Amino acid sequence: MRSRQVLRQADFNPLEAEVRLNWGSPQTPELDPADLIHAAQLGLIRPEEFRKNAVKFGWELWEDKPETASDDATVTRSN
Repeated sequence: MRSRQVLRQADFNPLEAEVRLNWGSPQTPELDPADLIHAAQLGLIRPEEFRKNAVKFGWELWEDKPETASDDATVTRSN
């Protein structure tokens, strides 16, 4: 086993070291919505990251309608 060679080179006893290899991905920690909100308030995550994760919590979020120049320049004229 290659790990035994590495341990011997580092002056460790392979039998005492009790090396263990863990395969696979670690379990994903559960997120608390309050932690997500706090991270967004502190600027630790971008708004689009917040929205993506909020949807995972079941929040219904809609995309903002893009503003057009005509929306901003609505003027009423009186004669």
